[in-house]
Amino acid sequence: MKRTLVTVSVALLGCGGGDSAPATTAGSGYALTQTPPVPQRVALNDNVRSLVVYREERAGAARDTTRCGLQTALFDATVASSVVPAAIDAASDCRFYASAPETDFQRMRWVCAGAVNVVAGTLMQNVGLCPSAGATVRWDSLLTSCGTLGADRSASLSSMDEGIPGDSVTDLAATARLPSAVVISAPSTLPVTTWPASGDLVVQWSSSDATSALVRLEPDAASDPATTPTIICVAHTAGQVTVPAALITQGNFRTFDARLHVWSFRDGTTTAEGGRTYRVSGAASSSVVLQVHR
Repeated sequence: MKRTLVTVSVALLGCGGGDSAPATTAGSGYALTQTPPVPQRVALNDNVRSLVVYREERAGAARDTTRCGLQTALFDATVASSVVPAAIDAASDCRFYASAPETDFQRMRWVCAGAVNVVAGTLMQNVGLCPSAGATVRWDSLLTSCGTLGADRSASLSSMDEGIPGDSVTDLAATARLPSAVVISAPSTLPVTTWPASGDLVVQWSSSDATSALVRLEPDAASDPATTPTIICVAHTAGQVTVPAALITQGNFRTFDARLHVWSFRDGTTTAEGGRTYRVSGAASSSVVLQVHR
């Protein structure tokens, strides 16, 4: 039920940045100083650079499955986001989208990074990152193993000259450090539970050494971002987010099995691509499945 994620992200606009240590090593209740590394929306001419290596302990049919992967958002915004929130709750910093925000990623001009090498103990894997024009961009790739991502809470990421035409990321060398694993305590400590019949959804967790976090709700069977209703809440205090009942109702979330993700990030920076600033983050994630009343 937990997910541990490492993020190397570059956001020249909209993603925040800066080498930053967590405000405290406490498990919850401390102020978060950054925004999550991958933006929900972008404006015209924004430049986003985000690489996320993650370790996820995911609830599901097997109740507890561990998997690791690499998420990448390496693009220049040639258009502004067209997927906009259908509803916003400013007090909780939560947004409901009829389609997942990543739908817009396909419309951007992606950077050819050649390949990114991910190393964490026994994990040593190259992930190709040079999408051809007009191709569907695969921005989330599973890794063959998790190596020492959970034990050491760090991974090295690099991209040198792989001899691929158009490769513009030939000088990336960074270490991503993770916060501790996310332990969800509400709405349940179980990997699968039942939707509360009504009211807000209070989400509580603990994760030390984090600088940003978010809570995400989507259908458990989601496969296509364009048809995936999604609620995203940005946490400002580690360990608690309240998802408003109005957004849950607007998306009819209580009528289907939903996956509740908690993401906890530890953010920093490096430079690559000829001196551009890249955010380098580690992250942990846990999930709970909320079932409809049967």
